Amino acid sequence: MIKYKFFGFPYSGGTGTYYLRWTSMLNNIIKIIPIEYPGRGKRFVERLCESMQELIDDLYDKYKSELDDTDYAVFGHSLGGLVAYEFVCRIIKNGYKPPVHMFLSGCNPPNIKDLGSMIHTMPDHEFLEAIIKSGGMTNDILANKEVLDLFIPIIRNDYKIYETYQPEHAVRLPVDFSVLVGNDDHMVTLDNARKWQDYTTKGCVTYAFKGGHFFINDNAQTVVKLINERLT
Repeated sequence: MIKYKFFGFPYSGGTGTYYLRWTSMLNNIIKIIPIEYPGRGKRFVERLCESMQELIDDLYDKYKSELDDTDYAVFGHSLGGLVAYEFVCRIIKNGYKPPVHMFLSGCNPPNIKDLGSMIHTMPDHEFLEAIIKSGGMTNDILANKEVLDLFIPIIRNDYKIYETYQPEHAVRLPVDFSVLVGNDDHMVTLDNARKWQDYTTKGCVTYAFKGGHFFINDNAQTVVKLINERLT
């Protein structure tokens, strides 16, 4: 019997199906709902969104039907953490019940930007170098020019959403937060991760993991163990 739905919000350039690899490790009362942004994955033929506002409008219309009587949690990594936060702000504003828990992974709170320049405006070779430095590019993609040509516009667009994102004001959500961060992440420091406390009226616990910005790849079992413990 499903007790919780688990909405997984992907990082820049990623797809919601990333979270399906956790299925066998999650408690069987948890059902993964992979959130897919327009322009990638199963929604590849759709037009990319140009702003956070447009993306939240799209996701709200597409996934509000999943907001039934079943309790749910949300997990977002990097850009996905901010998208998850804005999505929850929208659904609560529109009268839906809040999630039982939010997992905010590898992302600064809305008032802190982790990049010193607008890299989405860089020429392709400079943009690619910046993405490689962050760890957000696999060798398989780098070795395949056809895939790379498809991938760069998508991740560039996601960086545009992040870099032009300007939250109107801080909304404190009535939700417990678990904040996950890599102890070698040069984009999200532990001190900044702890500032998510300013965005909840409930508890906020920060967990540090070994690794950089994409620590979730190397710590999947530990991350999923935390999810299971917090939900069950």
